[in-house]
Amino acid sequence: PQGLILGNSRAEVGFDPNNTAWPETARPVYNLALPGTGTHTTLLYLQHVLEAQKAIPPKVVVWGIDFMDFLTDQETHAVKGRVEKKDLRLLANPDGTRNPSRVIQQLRDGFEATFSLGALFDSIATLKAQQNPYSEDLTSLGFNPMRDYIKITSDEGYGSVFSQKDLANTRAFSKRPRDIFDASGATSPALDDLRRVIKLCRKHNIDLRLVIFPYHAHLLEIIRLTGHWAAFENWKRAVVHIAYSEAISSNQPPIPLWDFSLFNKFTQSAVPNKGDKKSINPWYWEAGHFKSGLGSNVLGQVFGKPMLAVGMGVRLDAKNVDTVLAEQ
Repeated sequence: PQGLILGNSRAEVGFDPNNTAWPETARPVYNLALPGTGTHTTLLYLQHVLEAQKAIPPKVVVWGIDFMDFLTDQETHAVKGRVEKKDLRLLANPDGTRNPSRVIQQLRDGFEATFSLGALFDSIATLKAQQNPYSEDLTSLGFNPMRDYIKITSDEGYGSVFSQKDLANTRAFSKRPRDIFDASGATSPALDDLRRVIKLCRKHNIDLRLVIFPYHAHLLEIIRLTGHWAAFENWKRAVVHIAYSEAISSNQPPIPLWDFSLFNKFTQSAVPNKGDKKSINPWYWEAGHFKSGLGSNVLGQVFGKPMLAVGMGVRLDAKNVDTVLAEQ
């Protein structure tokens, strides 16, 4: 791929590699966003891609950054040198050197996929799923069309799905730290990952675009009600600072940072009442996951091809960040 999408499930379901907003230089685009992962996995997989595409690295990367991934316990420090089994499948080690253990892991994977009962049952389930128009799926370009959610929202109604996810998000945020910095007060493992991704993209002349997701107003209110709004604002300031300080050190323009986590007519779109199984929300599956139609508008603004008359987001910089935060 010449274009790459990074992030978690929000990017996996929201950003379509086939969207017309992508510049020609970025095609073909691959969605490498991985559900349930954070900044360190993003860094590891970018290193893997750069090792695999040494001759022709990607030209464009869109990274959807998620506030929750940056919340940090001040007493917790990054564990250095720990390698998980899934990481052994990557071409590069965490430090960026080539991974010699990959061949052994591939042989183990091949054996388990051929001879294990689990693989047999998975194969049968996959064959049966071919007849189900609402089975979970990924396209060949890594995009999740959320076919399963088409049926879930139809059966339960958008109001019920929103309510269930709102409760889950409230519980999740209630258990998370309320700071984005570690004990040093200046950085954190996630912020360090951000710096490394920026430096890697600079080194390989990759056009990196950072995107703060268009959270629905329900999720924005959960961030506020669980006591995380101050950290939310500090996080945006910190990302702006990193994007600009890195630019100064490398004598290059700052990395574009687009903020779509704003209160507007899209993020405040009406949620159908519980029990209403006919009405839909045109832009969201639930408060945390936006539909690819809204993602199309996000990509359009990021690449200067706005699909809407009124912009959804704003490009944050050192001059406007405090004004934007005050307006919100």
